[in-house]
Amino acid sequence: RCCPSRGAMAPLLEDLSGVQGLKFLDIAANQIDYQAALILEDVLQHHPCLKKMNVSENPLGVLGLRSLLRLLCSEGSLLAFDGGSIFDEDGHMESDKAFRASSPGGVYQLDFSKPYHRSLLRVLAKTAERLRMQLPEALTMGGLPLPEKAPDGTWTVPCRGAAKVRFNERSVDLTEKWNFASVLEQRSLRLRVPARKQVQLLMQFSSLRCQIHEQVVFLNALSKDFLLEPAQLLQFCWEKEIAEEAV
Repeated sequence: RCCPSRGAMAPLLEDLSGVQGLKFLDIAANQIDYQAALILEDVLQHHPCLKKMNVSENPLGVLGLRSLLRLLCSEGSLLAFDGGSIFDEDGHMESDKAFRASSPGGVYQLDFSKPYHRSLLRVLAKTAERLRMQLPEALTMGGLPLPEKAPDGTWTVPCRGAAKVRFNERSVDLTEKWNFASVLEQRSLRLRVPARKQVQLLMQFSSLRCQIHEQVVFLNALSKDFLLEPAQLLQFCWEKEIAEEAV
């Protein structure tokens, strides 16, 4: 462990995608912020071996926690993360637009010499894929080439230059009058928790037992990006102190 300046770990984190045998990652107290958390989400989303991470004592804030929760509930092998003392800070936010999975549309000013901006473009490409959108439909790159998906599933993005990148959310088809279910389904960009990750998510929440503030922040972060079934929601209501927040 070390205490580098904020952002110093970004190049190292971006290279983790090539460390296929990694099973445990300890990056506690390393000035990991929401930008570094997005890099982790990007490069470890489909990692075949990683089981646990220690990201405690880092200024992740709510945006960083959202990235970790999306990573935990992804198709990768991650089962848990130690996240002590990560809930209170969202400082040092850049003026540029930050990524929000439930509301990705808008313009992003990207500098491709920066690992965070490269990861952000890859995450936007993955979001288009998740929404079943063609990249030319989803991304406007200002003349730069669109990201390309390699056979191994990774996305190739520029390593130099800068651009204003627009993510174009798909418009809602309102031709079926009064079909509210269809409209809500199209408008909802929230993720669903895969069945095989539901236990891991609940165990992650249970690790915060008796930490009311941390549990509330956890639930707020979860609600931003995920669409929970009633049965899943019920599991977060067992502790009476936070049942109202869960609902």
